[in-house]
Amino acid sequence: LDKRRIVIVAGFQGINKYDDITTLGRGGSDTSAVALAAVFKFMFRDDGVINSILLALGIKNPPQWFVSLQLNKIPIIVMVIWTAVGYELVIYMSALQSVPASLYEAADIDRATGMQKFFYITLPMVSPTTFYLVIVRMIAVFKIFSSVNIMTMGSPSYANTSMVVEIYGNAFGSYKFGYAAAQSMVLFVLILVITLLNFWGQKKWVHY
Repeated sequence: LDKRRIVIVAGFQGINKYDDITTLGRGGSDTSAVALAAVFKFMFRDDGVINSILLALGIKNPPQWFVSLQLNKIPIIVMVIWTAVGYELVIYMSALQSVPASLYEAADIDRATGMQKFFYITLPMVSPTTFYLVIVRMIAVFKIFSSVNIMTMGSPSYANTSMVVEIYGNAFGSYKFGYAAAQSMVLFVLILVITLLNFWGQKKWVHY
């Protein structure tokens, strides 16, 4: 094995001999979303790993994550972040490698600080990647379904019910297929409008 290869545990694979991150957080692509939701549900249940850690830290009454209307979003948010961060890191690593080294060399000649290099070179050069990830993650958040449906089955008070879960419930729970179809079209139009607004606004901050 190459000595420079670093193997990162907990579902992550490391850095190859070119120091490129090859695979991070494979759970978002290779592992079933249903299985991931079940794992996070187990972690956040009353006698799960998270509450066991809180008890070990001296917290006598750890929260009931899936009962509290204020806290039942947290397990879903944590899962969504975990499944997304690996993919986004890979994309950003690729974008950073495409930034010309000559720009940093010119900045060194001009005695630019590290912060100036970051804000005036790095951020503008990776802004197309940032724009792409904003669009992709926004769409993914709008169509979130598995984590909500498996972890909490929605909520009677709609505290953590996503639009897709609502559509699914109306179509296959209440058999209101027409109403669910109308909701689907509204969701489509909403995603389309927000995406078009992002494309319009990207002219002010995305540099190609």
